Parts: sequence; structure tokens; C-alpha cells
Amino acid sequence: MVHSFFKSSVHCMDRSNHCVVSIFQKERENNPDQSDGIAATKTLQKILQSINKDLTLQEVSKMMENASEAMMKVDCSFTSVQSSTALFRRYITLTVELQVISFL
Repeated sequence: MVHSFFKSSVHCMDRSNHCVVSIFQKERENNPDQSDGIAATKTLQKILQSINKDLTLQEVSKMMENASEAMMKVDCSFTSVQSSTALFRRYITLTVELQVISFL
């Protein structure tokens, strides 16, 4: 299962992007009618939901960036993956920033 794999090996993307590519390709295979950008966004969402809660925002951001770069190396629509992952990464950082501001 994806979630248990990431919880047991949070740094898998630091060592190898194989796990990210595997999730991305499985998402594409399971939903052949959806765009590569949607598959990439769903992959990032699965990764985000399963990471260690003790990571800093900078660590999560770097992890998302590495995952995005790994997906862009797959034979897919580069532009779609690049733009959707950039939007997703921007959204999660803005959401966290707004939560910090409202906390203060």
C-alpha cells in the first residue's frame, strides 16, 4: 500500500524517485482518460497525505519539487505535468502561509 510505504520510508524520494514514478504511472494506468496533469496532482496529493508530520515546510517543498521533477522525466505530457505540479506546490505553500498568518 502506498501510504504504509511512505510512512516506513519517508526519504525514499531522496534516495530514488522510483516510488514517485511508480505511483504516477499506476495513476495513469488506472485512469487512462484523465490528463497527465491530473495524474501528477493526484500523485503529489498521495505523497503529501502519507509523509511524516514532523517535516518542515521547506522539507516538504523540496520533496514535492523532487517528485515533480521525477514525473517530468516519464514519457508523458511534460507541459501538463510541469504546470499542474507547479500550481499544486504553490497552493500548498500559500495555504500553510495563510494558516500561519491567521494563527498570529
